[in-house]
Amino acid sequence: LVVLMPNIYSKKDAMSLIQKMSASIKNIKVNILNNEINSSASLGLAVYPDDTNDVQELLDIADRRMYEDKS
Repeated sequence: LVVLMPNIYSKKDAMSLIQKMSASIKNIKVNILNNEINSSASLGLAVYPDDTNDVQELLDIADRRMYEDKS
């Protein structure tokens, strides 16, 4: 899933938003056959043009950072 944030003007604001998104996702509980499942997400942030001007490279950077978030 790619989230575009056109009204975010700084990396600090973007980090604040993804931290809120992550916290919201972690609060979701799913009940499957009387078993409570906790949700989670790994998020990776890439900022145009701070990180790169190239769309594919932005996706690659965000993907790499997402995997770093998992560890």
